[in-house]
Amino acid sequence: HPSNIKRDEMLNKFRNLNLTIKTTIILGIILSSILLGFNFFSASYTEKIIAQKVNSQIEKRVNGVVQILKSYDSLLEKSADNLFKEFNSQFHNIEINENKKILVNNVSTTMLIDNGVILNNNNKYVEEYTGTIGATATIFVKEGNNFISIATSIKRPNGTSVAGTALNRNSQEYKALINYKSYFGSSDLFGSEYMSVYKPIISNNQIIGALYIGYNYSDSYKELLNDLGSIKVGKSGFIYILNTRPDVKGLVILHPRLKNKNMYDFKDQNGFLFVHKMFKTTSGNLTYLWKDGNLDIYPKTAFFTNYEKRNWKIVLSSFDKDFLEETKELSQILMLLSLFFIFFIIICIYLIIKSLVIKPLHNLQNGLIDFFDFLNKSKDDSTLLKIDCEDEIGQMSKLINKNITTVKNNLIIDNILIKNTVDVANQVKLGKLDISIERESNNPLLNELKDVVNDMLKAIFINVSTIQNALKSFENNNYTKQVNSNLVKEQMKELYENINTLGQTTSTVFCKNLTSAYSLLNSSTQLSDITDNLSVSSNKQAASLEETAASIEELTATMNSNESSMATMSENSKELQKQISFGQDLANDTVNSMQDINNQTKAIEEAISIIDQISFQTNILSLNAAVEAATAGEAGKGFAVVAQEVRNLASRSAEAAKDIKELVQNASVKTDEGKDIANRMINGYINLNKTVNKTASIIEHVLVNFKEQIAGIDQINNAICSLDQMTQDNAHIANNASEIANITDQLANDIVKETMNKNFIGKEKIHQ
Repeated sequence: HPSNIKRDEMLNKFRNLNLTIKTTIILGIILSSILLGFNFFSASYTEKIIAQKVNSQIEKRVNGVVQILKSYDSLLEKSADNLFKEFNSQFHNIEINENKKILVNNVSTTMLIDNGVILNNNNKYVEEYTGTIGATATIFVKEGNNFISIATSIKRPNGTSVAGTALNRNSQEYKALINYKSYFGSSDLFGSEYMSVYKPIISNNQIIGALYIGYNYSDSYKELLNDLGSIKVGKSGFIYILNTRPDVKGLVILHPRLKNKNMYDFKDQNGFLFVHKMFKTTSGNLTYLWKDGNLDIYPKTAFFTNYEKRNWKIVLSSFDKDFLEETKELSQILMLLSLFFIFFIIICIYLIIKSLVIKPLHNLQNGLIDFFDFLNKSKDDSTLLKIDCEDEIGQMSKLINKNITTVKNNLIIDNILIKNTVDVANQVKLGKLDISIERESNNPLLNELKDVVNDMLKAIFINVSTIQNALKSFENNNYTKQVNSNLVKEQMKELYENINTLGQTTSTVFCKNLTSAYSLLNSSTQLSDITDNLSVSSNKQAASLEETAASIEELTATMNSNESSMATMSENSKELQKQISFGQDLANDTVNSMQDINNQTKAIEEAISIIDQISFQTNILSLNAAVEAATAGEAGKGFAVVAQEVRNLASRSAEAAKDIKELVQNASVKTDEGKDIANRMINGYINLNKTVNKTASIIEHVLVNFKEQIAGIDQINNAICSLDQMTQDNAHIANNASEIANITDQLANDIVKETMNKNFIGKEKIHQ
């Protein structure tokens, strides 16, 4: 890029300048930066201090305006409260009659009474108060959750009364009244400013209405706004007031040019909604860009705070430049003085550096060039520096001369040491390790290097010897030899560890071989014993299988006999079922016969009851006949004897009937008992039949199981025959395994003997 090329050319030109000019330029730039920075800092600090003081004063002015408003409103509230007391003194005992309603401007309202005087539509109190005091007044009655005006002196601009209207339920005065509280506040009523007082009317701890007065302070309010509007800050600063109520947020209440306009969406020159920012907090300050009339754009600072009682945001704004003009003039004067001093000091620096520094440095430079040529082998010898003064540069020249002499002598000794080192290195390269460097030097570093190289050669020789001894031990079948790897590091440590690992690995292999050999030896012995036992067991098993086969045959015969017996039992159970059914039928017939006997007994009992009744009637007739015979006297004696005989016959008939009745009743009871017994017999036959059925089912199931067991016995018999053949085969295999065990035993003995001839780690821990 052309700009980069131009910059590089300028840097190269600067580097090629002599030391005097470069030093002068650098010191001039540093000094200029310090002075200019100091001037900038002084101007900024002064500007900051002035701005802080101005801001503090403006903030105090804003707070002072708030205090003025608080004092003004406090005075208005006191005046309004005194007026309210005057209005309230007219009433003594306000009560409510909820049973009566009165229309107020066609609105139904509950009746309010004060000492018998109805207040609804009664404007006497409010109009006399307004005529005397000059303040408006209203009486409200509480209807549900509303406050309805029933008497008022407030008129609309067209002259009509506002009676019958309800208090706004979202207003602050309504919220205060509904919570049994009084309210003081300013309000705009038909273009006039009023200080309002609302207080609830309470009866029996219940709100029944409210009283209101409004003190008109429009004239003093205008004077207050005029006084606030006349406040100036600097050349262009002034106070303006915005409304903070949500429905008219940002509406201008006081401003030199924008009254009754809405500033909420105003933006500065960068589109910053500075009024939005003001409304996010209750107080503070902010800076934005604004035109100074129709001229240039300047920063402008606004201090603001809320006055909650009137829903106002009070703002005092002013251009920053109005307070910083003096600081700008001071900065310009300091800048001119700084430039003059910079030019003068740069000239002095140039002359001083050239005479006191540059000339001695040239002499020092020439001497050093000659010495470096000697060091670089361009010359065989070096001359000492020429010393013309005793200042720092002269002292430096003396020190350089002394070091030139020392360096020349040391170079000769160092060359001898280097030659000796090269000879030793060539011999080490050929494999000779028991050698060292003998020459010395005046240079501590070279001597230290010599000692380090000698120690290194000695350590290499010791390490190689240690490894050789370990390998010779392995060669002689001794694998217990270990080298100490803790004395070395890095690659040599790794080599030591590899040697130890080799011995340990070989020992591990021999340990495993010896262990395996002992294990194989023990296993071969056990295998031989097992095969012998297997052969004997096979023969015994064959004999046992023959006995088992005979037992199975006897069991088969027994099972067949059991099967025949179970079949006979099944036939007997079926015959028993038939006999039970026959007995059950006989029992049913017995029950039926008993029922017939019981029916006949009841018939006899009824007939005996008739005889008993006849006997009773005969006895009555005989008594009547005896009475008649007694009445007849002598003529009736014979008839009386007959009547007595008849009565005796009736008595004997009654007694005979009674005895027969008792016999019949006993027969009936016995018949019922026989019937119950027959019924229990029938139930017994039924249960017996169920039991026999279950028994028959069990016998059938057992018979089926017997058949399956017989089939299973046949399979067992066949399996035993197969097992006998396998046992004979096992005996033959056991004989072959015995021969293999003998061969294995011989092989294990050979391995143990060969391994025991070697010395390795862990050998003494392995036992047969």
